[in-house]
Amino acid sequence: MAELADDVPDRAFRQSCIDLLCSYLRLAETPEVRHEVIAVITERLRPTARVSWQGHDFDFSGLVFDEADFNGVIFAADPENGLKGRVSFAGAEFAGDRITFGRAEFLGGTVDFTGAKFTYGRVTFAEARFAGAVVSFEDIVATDCAVEFWAAEFEDGRVSFKNSAFTSGITFFSARFSGGVTDFEGARFGGDMVNFWTTKFTGGLVSLRHAEFGGEVVDFRLAEFTGGTVDLRGTRFTNGGVYFFATSFTGGTVDLTDASFTCDGIAFDGARFLGGRVDFTRAQFDCGVVYFGLAQFAEGTADFEGTTFTGGAADFRHAMGAPPPGLAPGPSVMLPDEWPPLPTPDTH
Repeated sequence: MAELADDVPDRAFRQSCIDLLCSYLRLAETPEVRHEVIAVITERLRPTARVSWQGHDFDFSGLVFDEADFNGVIFAADPENGLKGRVSFAGAEFAGDRITFGRAEFLGGTVDFTGAKFTYGRVTFAEARFAGAVVSFEDIVATDCAVEFWAAEFEDGRVSFKNSAFTSGITFFSARFSGGVTDFEGARFGGDMVNFWTTKFTGGLVSLRHAEFGGEVVDFRLAEFTGGTVDLRGTRFTNGGVYFFATSFTGGTVDLTDASFTCDGIAFDGARFLGGRVDFTRAQFDCGVVYFGLAQFAEGTADFEGTTFTGGAADFRHAMGAPPPGLAPGPSVMLPDEWPPLPTPDTH
């Protein structure tokens, strides 16, 4: 069937062959047969394919994947030839240790994971590139499954994780958000680690409005916010610890208006608020000590108007630079007697 689809010049006939292969996946009696059919399809979605099936429609909805290698495939539309590039994994179940979309490129069309279940093992989108497609991870549920987007690139298009639940953690280690829209509104995060280490936010919109972070650790250490907008309005942090160690805020907007923190501890030690705007207006910190040790503030970069610190205190005693508005000394806010100037930049 695949060879027939390769050899026909008519795209509509090729689509019919692809539809039959996708239907056969539902009838395959053994996992081995299913794996072989998936391999036949993914081979033709890679740049090295003798005949490319990119731009065609693929219906994987409701399937169970215990292993699948989508590494390096390209999801794209081909409007000049009438190919819409619709790929559906809606309602599919991913349960295995060898499921990868690593280095996949989502360049156009639509890829739909809505309602999918990640129930076991590991699913990786490491080094994947989202650059023009509309991709939905809405309403997915990930339990007992490691989900990885490390070093992924979110450049353009729209990627939505709205109302999804990740109960075993998720990593965006060294990912880059540089354009388009990435929407986590209403998503729920749990597990040992929600990892944004060294992640770069340089453009576009990343919305985490009304998301909830539970579990053990939410870690933004060494992350860089240099452009675009990160919307955390109304976000709830109910986890063990939130860490912004040595995080750089040098451009763009990070909006924490009405966010609430009821976690065990929060640390902004060594964070640099040197450009753009970080808005803590009416944020509520109901936890232990919130540390801003050696944090650097340039004038106009952070706003704490209406921010409340209960259940502990905010410690700015070793911060430096320009005092942010909204901070007044008292039992819950510890400020330096005099704010030392920012260190001179090293030009060497």
